[in-house]
Amino acid sequence: MRIKQKLVHELNLGKPPRTIFDLQQIGVKVIQRSRTTESPIPNTYYLVDAGNEELRQDHKKTHIVSSRHREWCTVEENESVIFLNEQGEIELAILRGICGRQDVVDYITGIIQEAAFTRRNVRPHHVGKVIQYGYNAGQWHSRIWGLVNNLKQSKLTPDEKAKFDSRMLNLFAVGWSLVKSQAPAEAVKPVLEAIANAGLPEMAAEGFQGKETLYQKVLLNASSSDTTGYSLELEETNVRFSLAERAPCEGYIAVNYAARCHMDKIYAPYAFSWQTHYKPPDGFEGNPGGNYVDLTLAVTIRSSKDSLMVFKPNYPHGTTLFKPGTERAGCI
Repeated sequence: MRIKQKLVHELNLGKPPRTIFDLQQIGVKVIQRSRTTESPIPNTYYLVDAGNEELRQDHKKTHIVSSRHREWCTVEENESVIFLNEQGEIELAILRGICGRQDVVDYITGIIQEAAFTRRNVRPHHVGKVIQYGYNAGQWHSRIWGLVNNLKQSKLTPDEKAKFDSRMLNLFAVGWSLVKSQAPAEAVKPVLEAIANAGLPEMAAEGFQGKETLYQKVLLNASSSDTTGYSLELEETNVRFSLAERAPCEGYIAVNYAARCHMDKIYAPYAFSWQTHYKPPDGFEGNPGGNYVDLTLAVTIRSSKDSLMVFKPNYPHGTTLFKPGTERAGCI
């Protein structure tokens, strides 16, 4: 019980998210910045940070991150910043050290790395791996609706599959709990409203229906027909949050992934990304790459571990290519 109480207190779990004003009072920078109408870099191009030009040689379509129309802004890896437009609305935000518990961050990173090897990559022709989980609406030209079934091993017992799936449900539930307690309230509220208006279900696992008791037993190490909650395996203790809300219906994990310049059409005004792990190559000093780029806002956010980003996927964005030996992992 003491472990759980300490965790709830340190992670601010169950409390309402802080406002922009609240975050500003604890040192988060607030910058007003407007968007341009067009991206300085075309879609499908890989992005490269200035100084890492040698990374262009392995890809045909690359572009140095820059703009001829305005000065570029870079958020360093130890900076927390919220960018607001002229109406005072959030365009982009990055908050560092949002969990603060290295054991929790390591636990989540371990699940992400496990999934990268046990589940199918949905971007096999890109740099790195992206794993989808939960519900899937299909490709833009072929709409479907159903639960993802992407485990590579096809001959798992129900209990073995439940263990893999339950760890994924735990991962996204923890991330969602942190979003609701740590992200700016001005971003969390409209996303919750969009989810409610769309009538979307909570995240679930393929094969979950009809086996709720099995999944709940594995998920919470408790016998129950209730399908809410999640657990954390910390200090050789299973810390249960049996009444906590699950994550929204769809999520992704990424390991050493570089996203080409693109836009994502989603139903909500914001998406949230928690980068749990980042490590530059051994002995390297400087910028190895692997940074988020918002192209019409002309902002680069340097990677760092345990960072929560709030962004607008409907605008052109991507991540820069990175030097060999760089390690990155996170969930969206």
